[in-house]
Amino acid sequence: MSKHSISFGGQLEDNWRTLSEVLETATKHNNHGITYIRNDATEYFQSYQDLYQDALVILNGLEQKGIKLGHKVILQIAKNQDFIPALWACFLGGIIPVPLTVAPSYDLENSGSSGIVMQIINLK
Repeated sequence: MSKHSISFGGQLEDNWRTLSEVLETATKHNNHGITYIRNDATEYFQSYQDLYQDALVILNGLEQKGIKLGHKVILQIAKNQDFIPALWACFLGGIIPVPLTVAPSYDLENSGSSGIVMQIINLK
């Protein structure tokens, strides 16, 4: 895929059926990936190959904890470079990701944390 097709659309060369197939295909392009901007304004590049490998490691951990196809998993992860591999682990395993923002604090008085509790209860 060229930068123009990413920027402007265009015809896709491959016919993917799943998000897993998209990531697996992307791993063939070693110099392509995601550049994360950290809080201190430094950049961190993760190739799609590394993303795929990290996602497989996370998926293995989820499966060892008994998480299976169709299960819901709460992803409450502050750093994008940690969140994206976990999200892709869910996609690869057929697990339903439920992303939640990280509350500034978890004091009982914090309305954000009580909202998270209500969201978790509603998942059942």
